[in-house]
Amino acid sequence: MTDLCDARFVLSGATAVVDPFGVWETPAPAAATGRATRLTWRVELLDAESGSRAISARAKALERGMDQLKQEDINLYAQSQALREALDNPATLESPQLSGAVAFGQPGTDAEEKERAGFQEDLKRWLSFVEQVKQMVSSPADVETVVAGQRIGLTCVDLDGDFKTFWLPGVSSLTREAHRQNVQLMLASRVALLRVISVITTGAGGLIAKALVLPPLAQAALIPELIRVIARVMDAVRAWETTQS
Repeated sequence: MTDLCDARFVLSGATAVVDPFGVWETPAPAAATGRATRLTWRVELLDAESGSRAISARAKALERGMDQLKQEDINLYAQSQALREALDNPATLESPQLSGAVAFGQPGTDAEEKERAGFQEDLKRWLSFVEQVKQMVSSPADVETVVAGQRIGLTCVDLDGDFKTFWLPGVSSLTREAHRQNVQLMLASRVALLRVISVITTGAGGLIAKALVLPPLAQAALIPELIRVIARVMDAVRAWETTQS
């Protein structure tokens, strides 16, 4: 059986983003070739038969990632429901203790400052990721399939979503099918990236929007939990990024 490492799946170009599902590798800007300005989804296969299995394996990996994302969506929905109940009875939220004093620079305040700074950094990274995905899915793209060092198929996707496919003369039906699989994987990957944005933005963003209608003290009690939700998501994004570096 073909292992995932038997083929290369490379996403490159000016608008390429890190694939959080680990299906596509994204070269660092310094490692990208000078011609890779147009978004390109390129698959390099040893041969058509093993390559077809490799693409199928990546498609299954993407499906597993989507299943994990679905679980995160369920978790965020559960927290949203809990917040809805809190809105019905804000008095049940534990208010922060305002008595007592802590000197500036003490461990307690230092930890809070670090947490706040970390959250702000996570938020910047998330907003940057969202903007990059928006640019990527709205950009024209090429889907290339290379078998045994030869580019056997090229599909160009324009801004209107129209497809034009070019074939190397004389390629076998099995080789053509491998390229069709590659195009389907690209389409599924774009949908998955949009789903990431939808789940996190709607989930965590919705929690924050609902929290804003709470009384000030109730907000103060709830906002740290919301921060932890977004921070947990960004921890996952950083972990995904690490797998690509």
